[in-house]
Amino acid sequence: MVAAEFDNYLNSLDEILVPTKPSSEETASQQAETHDIVAAEDEMAEARRKLSSLLDMDFPSLICFKDLDELASLASKLRKDPTLTAEQLVKLKLIQEIPTFCEVFLENRGVMEQADKFFTALEDNKAKVNSLKQEYSKLKQEVTDAQSEMDSSAAAVQDIDNKIAELKAQRTELTKLIDKKKRAKDELIYNQKLVANSIPKVVHEVQTANTKRTEWELKKENGARREAEILAKFAPLKGFSL
Repeated sequence: MVAAEFDNYLNSLDEILVPTKPSSEETASQQAETHDIVAAEDEMAEARRKLSSLLDMDFPSLICFKDLDELASLASKLRKDPTLTAEQLVKLKLIQEIPTFCEVFLENRGVMEQADKFFTALEDNKAKVNSLKQEYSKLKQEVTDAQSEMDSSAAAVQDIDNKIAELKAQRTELTKLIDKKKRAKDELIYNQKLVANSIPKVVHEVQTANTKRTEWELKKENGARREAEILAKFAPLKGFSL
């Protein structure tokens, strides 16, 4: 550069070094762009907060959350964040899959609950059979005792008949006792029959349940395995937050 050109260059430095003011349209555009960026950041922060709050729930509660669409929507929105790591993106994708497992998980839980009810009823009926057996044995012994007393009283009546003149009053009392014991015996026999009639029914229920035991054990086993698979699939979400 020659001296004259360099002088001109020095004279123009004031204009070169003074920053050019943007036009009003450029300023408005920059302000709108800044506002949009801030709004987007706020929206993303709110999505992080909501998702982190939902992930604090245990998985069975989370998968039964009434608004799973919102959960999937939050995960989808956050996946657009360019600052996320690959691991975070994978976990957000996993969260989006939760609604597809809700129905299967609930059905599986229902089957397991039905299996528990089945086994509870089975054990109750087994206990009931034992109780009825004890009651039957007790009534049977009471019938035997009543018959023994009747036999003894009848023998006494025979003796009284041989001494009817002398023991008429005693015979009358013993006859009343026999009638009383007979009524008691009839009542005991009636109760005995009721118990006897109920035993085959309960035994049949237990036998019928035993035929289905393997089926329900398999259902419960499959349900437990399926639940374990689902819980294992979403185990990486434990403690996950954004």
